[in-house]
Amino acid sequence: MGELYSYSSYGLSKNFTHEIQSFKIGEGLPGIVVQNDQSLVINNINEDPRFLRIRGNRYGLNHALGIPLKSRNKTIGVLNFFNSDGKAFVPELIFYLETIGKMMGTALDRFSLKNPNELKKS
Repeated sequence: MGELYSYSSYGLSKNFTHEIQSFKIGEGLPGIVVQNDQSLVINNINEDPRFLRIRGNRYGLNHALGIPLKSRNKTIGVLNFFNSDGKAFVPELIFYLETIGKMMGTALDRFSLKNPNELKKS
């Protein structure tokens, strides 16, 4: 995996999601999650240089959370969450989302093995 592409979003402004369509490994929230193979919380996206998009306060966003999608002990993608109510992500929620990330990663991996051309970037 050399580059990560944004495939889908829900509840975010199109301007926000179209600002950056891809990330290199180690770059931005998703790239750092893949590089480190673990979740990452950014508690103030408006001041943290790891968050590369135009400052989130333009869109009412405060916090970001990147969850690795894992299969066979390898990160195969990243699920990003954004918070606009000013409250930080609590450890219990992070734990549950990491568990979901493992299940989703396994499902995506199995799907891609059966349908190798379906998940490729066009």
